[in-house]
Amino acid sequence: MAFDIGSIFDSRDSINYLVSQYIQLESRPRDRIIENREKLTKKQQTLTTLDSKLSALNSSAERMTDEITDYFALKTAKSSKEEYLLATAGSNAALGTHAITVERLAISDTRVSKQYSSDSTDLSSFGSDQTFTMQVGHYYLDNLTDSPTKGQKIYQRVDINVTVAAASLAKKNSEALADIASAINNAMSTALITDHDYDGNDTNEKKLDSIDIVRAEVVSEDGGNSRLVLKSASSGYSYRIDFTDSADSFLSGLEVSNNSQMSGSSGGFITNVGTGVTDSLLNSKFEVNGLTFYRDSNNVTDALTGVTLDLLNTFKIPFFKFASGEITNLPYLRYVGSMGKPIILSTGMSTMEEVESAIKVLEYSGTEKENITILHCNTEYPTPMIDVNLKAMLTIRDELRVNVGYSDHTLGIEIPIAAVAL
Repeated sequence: MAFDIGSIFDSRDSINYLVSQYIQLESRPRDRIIENREKLTKKQQTLTTLDSKLSALNSSAERMTDEITDYFALKTAKSSKEEYLLATAGSNAALGTHAITVERLAISDTRVSKQYSSDSTDLSSFGSDQTFTMQVGHYYLDNLTDSPTKGQKIYQRVDINVTVAAASLAKKNSEALADIASAINNAMSTALITDHDYDGNDTNEKKLDSIDIVRAEVVSEDGGNSRLVLKSASSGYSYRIDFTDSADSFLSGLEVSNNSQMSGSSGGFITNVGTGVTDSLLNSKFEVNGLTFYRDSNNVTDALTGVTLDLLNTFKIPFFKFASGEITNLPYLRYVGSMGKPIILSTGMSTMEEVESAIKVLEYSGTEKENITILHCNTEYPTPMIDVNLKAMLTIRDELRVNVGYSDHTLGIEIPIAAVAL
């Protein structure tokens, strides 16, 4: 077979094709060089970044091993008076010295009913079921998408309904009070396991947390008497107890919702709840660098950035002695009583009811009765022997069942010796 090779190159397209193939063939080494250069450039950039980070790490390591400055120690906090407060510092705490004073500690809201004779049936006067509402504080986490407060804790007041059966109220007082306490505790327990969608994201939270609830119990007092006691699980004004009474004013009858301080046989609050954060004695109160703070808790994390403050028992003494004039200063007694220290209390011109009220305030605040000593005292200086009446010391001991002693203002040593002999 024969053909004319020259005819292959007669077409201009064929010539262009051969030229393009030749150029492409010759440019391959150049493309490989460009590709290799780009790879080397990326490696150089990576090594440069790594070198920069290693240099920064090396500088930090050198600072941490500085023989002059201990950079780890700068993130610790030290209180000059650890009997007043303790402080701990986090990684974001700023360097500095702060002046802090503690005026009072946070305390739980405690309410007591009036005093009932345990074996009587005073509560039988309520002839039907009694339903009332207790309102407590609760924080929930807002997880609602697009909410301006998403991720924040939102505070609200929560109503808990309590019903006491008429049959319970027909019992003798001690048993009726126990049933009331059980009804309250059961209502709180139910709230702990009840689902509720607070933020509207179709995911339920619990209606209450364990730190929100109120605990109820019955205390037996001397002389065959009983009281109902309610106490919030957490300290502070946010966790205070509010009430909505039954149609028959059941809580008012118990005096547990009285807007006054308990005294003698009457009921009411132990610590003044107040009307807000700044006037409620339930809140801790302290100053940091001249600024006053009020908080629900004695553990404070938001007064100084990166620093946690633990407000403690501020008095480092073995016991407290109250002069006669302080026996009716119930807020003062309550504050000191919350420290649980032994207490000696002079009676002066006090009545037996005032002495009894002082003892109850100290007990409800946290002082064991065995740590309370009452001193019979006469306010005359000097006291004539005819007015001493040492047997009053025995009357206090027998009626109030408390440790007793004698505070002497007479001349000589005869009366103190006689007091010891009794």
